[in-house]
Amino acid sequence: MSSRILAVALCLALLAACAPIDANIEELLSPPRINERQTQVAQALSEHIRLEDIQYQHPRDGEYRSPFVFSDMNGNGLMEAMVFYTSDQSGGGIRVKVLREQAGGEWLLIDDKAGFGDTVQIVKFANLLSPYTLNLLIGWEDSNTGQRRLDVFSYQDGRLRRLYQTSYALFDIDRYLPGSLEQIAIVHQDQIGTHWLDLLGRTPDGRLSQVGQAELSVDIYQLLGLTRGVMRTGASGIFVDARRFSANQEIATEIFEVSAGALSPLVADVEDEAISALYSQTFRPLGPAMLSADLRGSGRVVMPIPQNEYLPGLVIEDELDEGLSLTLFMGYNAGMLEIVDTAIVNTESGYLFFFPARWVDQVTIERRPEQNEWRFYELNPLTNMPLNELLRIRVASNHTYWDHPLDSYTHLADRGIFRYYGYIPSPRSSLALTQEEMLANFMLLR
Repeated sequence: MSSRILAVALCLALLAACAPIDANIEELLSPPRINERQTQVAQALSEHIRLEDIQYQHPRDGEYRSPFVFSDMNGNGLMEAMVFYTSDQSGGGIRVKVLREQAGGEWLLIDDKAGFGDTVQIVKFANLLSPYTLNLLIGWEDSNTGQRRLDVFSYQDGRLRRLYQTSYALFDIDRYLPGSLEQIAIVHQDQIGTHWLDLLGRTPDGRLSQVGQAELSVDIYQLLGLTRGVMRTGASGIFVDARRFSANQEIATEIFEVSAGALSPLVADVEDEAISALYSQTFRPLGPAMLSADLRGSGRVVMPIPQNEYLPGLVIEDELDEGLSLTLFMGYNAGMLEIVDTAIVNTESGYLFFFPARWVDQVTIERRPEQNEWRFYELNPLTNMPLNELLRIRVASNHTYWDHPLDSYTHLADRGIFRYYGYIPSPRSSLALTQEEMLANFMLLR
């Protein structure tokens, strides 16, 4: 028994050492920590398989990144544990073993399921059939072919019961329909290559089934994003971002409104000329931060469309310099696309800054790469050259030495070892920002 416990501890130590970590220096210097609950589960698992003969498998995306995933699926106060692994001996592919916590603290093996491919792509939980019990969703992937499969389980009578199984490219869980239950929006490709958007939810007979479906554009080359948005009071929308079959593989967005038993196209590649014309307005170059998103947290999803013109008064110092242009964030409203926000996007430093309406066509930017800083200037209306300085945004590493202090700068945000600062010079212009505007208009890219 002592040798078995030692094996458990060694396996968990290796597991912790190989776990993905964020690029944060402080975290890199911290020693790996072994979770006591994981140790208990691994010890219970060692009664059934040799831990020396398996390799734990980490989910690649999502909230759960450990091969040990815990949840109280039936709400009785005791946890269920899902353990993902492959066997070095059997070569039977990826598997998940399910253990249940007992009232005395022990763990009991209750189920064993075969997976798909060789990778756990993502693990999620959702209230699909009841607001009081959770369903388990596992996205599997075959790294050789890129194929993905989604399995949806319920926990009944001490076992996992598979409710639904389908191939997928992307999926999202949210409350797309009114009520306390969640639904699954999923994009998959059929055998002849057509992409479909399905909405899965509870049907009146209590099953998990399709409650809406729509065909996507035939020009899809690669699916990139799937996002829920609010279209109008009481109605949700689904935004699908994809690369198109085109010379520059530009991005396009299709939008569907969710209504009872249907997905209605609002912006899509369809025969309706008005709807198709809106779809062409979403075309934009492939690049960072080009996917649809709810930037303001209001529920309204916007699409980033870069302007074709450079900022006015911008001095191009290098013929290879592409210059800077504003990005228009477009939202859907009553059969048209409208400008919701305008911002400058600094993809290299990972942030954007929303331009107040009074700044548009009146402000330009000077880049100071030696200081990792952008400076915003009011334009002289007579010369179209920079005049009054309005704002500075600087990115500083915790380990960077600055030849002058940043005491006069305002701390805006942190990301890893980087800190973002803003500075407002003495206001001498009607375009001057307030401190509140600077803080509200700065945003880190996701």
